[in-house]
Amino acid sequence: MRDDHLFTNGDLHAVLENQKSQVKTKVQELNPDYLLNANEQDLAAAIVSEMMLEVPTIRENDIHIATHEETRVDVSRDPMRAGFGRGPLYVTGNKTVIAAPFDGDAEFFKIRPNTYNYNPPCARIVGQEIQLTYVKADQDAESLKREYQQDVNSIKEYLQWHRETVATHNTELPRLVQAAITNRKKTLVGNNQMVASLGLPIKGWRRRTRCRFSGGRRGLSDRRFWLLRSRNLLCRMPITRRSCRFRKTWSP
Repeated sequence: MRDDHLFTNGDLHAVLENQKSQVKTKVQELNPDYLLNANEQDLAAAIVSEMMLEVPTIRENDIHIATHEETRVDVSRDPMRAGFGRGPLYVTGNKTVIAAPFDGDAEFFKIRPNTYNYNPPCARIVGQEIQLTYVKADQDAESLKREYQQDVNSIKEYLQWHRETVATHNTELPRLVQAAITNRKKTLVGNNQMVASLGLPIKGWRRRTRCRFSGGRRGLSDRRFWLLRSRNLLCRMPITRRSCRFRKTWSP
C-alpha cells in the first residue's frame, strides 16, 4: 500500500522565476528612508539569507519505524491465492510505517524538478518527516527492507535533481538582490533630486518661528539663573524684543 505521489505538483522553473520576481517586490516594499540610510551590504545579505532556497536532505541515520501494527489485507489480487479475482478476500497481515526525517523546505516534495521520470515515489510528508507505508500479508523482512530502500533512493534522486537546479539559482541570488537594491536607490535619489530642484516647499511642512534666549539674565545672579532654568521657570518671565533673536526654520 502506498501514499500520495511526490514531486508531481507545480513546476520548478516557474517557482524559481516567481522567486526572482519576489526579490524585486521585497526591495520595492522597503521604506525609502530606511533603504537610503541602511548599510547596503548588510541589507543585501539579510535579503539573500531570507530568499535562499534549501532543498531537503534526508537524515539517513535517523530513519526509523514510526508504527507497526496488525491489519486486514485484501489478497484477492494475488494470483498465488485461491479466490483470485473473485472479490475481496481478507487475511490478517501487518502495516509498517517507516519515517525518514529531513532538513530543508518540505514544499520541494510537491514540485516536479526540471529532470524527472515517469515513476515518482509515493509517501506522505508529515512535518519534517517522510512517511513510507507498507502493508504486507507476510513477514518477509528482507523484501520490506529492499522496498523501502528503493523508495528512499528514488526520493533522494528527485531531490538531487532539484538540488542541481536550485544551486544555480542560489548562486545568482546575491547578484539579483544587489541589482534590485541599486536600481531602487537610484530611482529614489533621482526622485528626491527632481523635487529639490523645483525650489518649492513640500505640502505637509509648516513654517514656524523659534525664539532662542540670547543670554540676557536681567540682573539675576548665576545661582538664581540656573535654579530658575532647571525648574523651567524662565519661560514665565517677560522677554523683551532685545533679549531675543528670531530664526526662521522649516520643520515638519
